Amino acid sequence: MRFLLPALFLLAACATTAPLQQPAPRFLTTELELTVKEVDAEMVQQLQSQFARTTDLRSAQLKSHTGKVAVFTVMYPGDVGDLPKSLATIPAPGLKFVSAKHAYEYAAFDNLPPTVTFIHPQPEQVLNTKDQYVIVEVPDKDVAQVTIGGKNAPLYKGTVYRLKLDLNEGKQEIVATAKDKAGNETSARVTVTIDTTAPALQAQIRLIVEGQVEAGSSVLIDGVEVSVDSSGHYKAEVPVRKGQRKVEIVAIDQSGNKSVTTKTIGE
Repeated sequence: MRFLLPALFLLAACATTAPLQQPAPRFLTTELELTVKEVDAEMVQQLQSQFARTTDLRSAQLKSHTGKVAVFTVMYPGDVGDLPKSLATIPAPGLKFVSAKHAYEYAAFDNLPPTVTFIHPQPEQVLNTKDQYVIVEVPDKDVAQVTIGGKNAPLYKGTVYRLKLDLNEGKQEIVATAKDKAGNETSARVTVTIDTTAPALQAQIRLIVEGQVEAGSSVLIDGVEVSVDSSGHYKAEVPVRKGQRKVEIVAIDQSGNKSVTTKTIGE
């Protein structure tokens, strides 16, 4: 007698959120077909009785008996490579090992998450308005959903998605997430700063007053004495007060003689 042992296994396809292969299956019980040739009806009955007594088998059901070929569906716990040892314990009819055939069936599944790239804003960019169009590119063909800041982002053009957000003042992180039809998901992040506060500005207007007096004279501008060189030349930077329109210049020579001049600012 001869028998063939094709073992049939089916793994269901499933989605994953990371590009990882599933681990190798661990079989507690294997369903297989056991083909026994050169058997008549009496031998088939004997085998059914012996299979029921064999503790190594979970179950063995007759699937078909055509001519002298019988096919059994066997549920075998453990390693199918040990099945010939278990069948060798059957006293009658005798079974002689001929060959074994194992058939594995796998289903492929998409486990690659989409790609998300920020177009605007760029990392660490400083923006001066809170209302911003956040734009990302997701080039994958099977995109199911794109969210920006937790809100659904509509497709803008091609593979570009755009959503207008009201951002907060200061430094913050924007998160964009893309999910494909298989359930794979990926996220991208960008940190930006919103600064809508105008800078503080302080300015002091100063006026350059320059002229010539008699050598040895003293010069006062708005009551403040300024330096005069040996030739009588003077030049001074004078602060201008709010609302001030004129500057008073007083010159006093060594004999105490005094000259007063008033200059209008801008003339």
